[in-house]
Amino acid sequence: ALALRREHPGLGAGTDLTWLEAPEGVLAFTRDGFVCTANTTGTAVHLPAPGTLLVANSPVAVADGAAVLPADTTAWWSV
Repeated sequence: ALALRREHPGLGAGTDLTWLEAPEGVLAFTRDGFVCTANTTGTAVHLPAPGTLLVANSPVAVADGAAVLPADTTAWWSV
C-alpha cells in the first residue's frame, strides 16, 4: 500500500475528492483515477466493481463487473 501511494496519482496530496453513492454503511470516494471503498458494516456488501482492484485489507471477490466487499474491509481501485 505504501508503494502504491507513491505511484498512483490519485493517492497524492492536493487533489480534490468526490464522494460516490454507495450502499448503506459503505463510504466511497474518487479522485484522479482512484476509488476507495470502505465497508463499515459487520456483513459483506455487494457493489459494482469501480475498476481494477489494487489492494484491500481482506480478500475481495471480483467477477463480471461486481465485487463483494467483506465486513470491515477497505479496498483501493484504479479506474
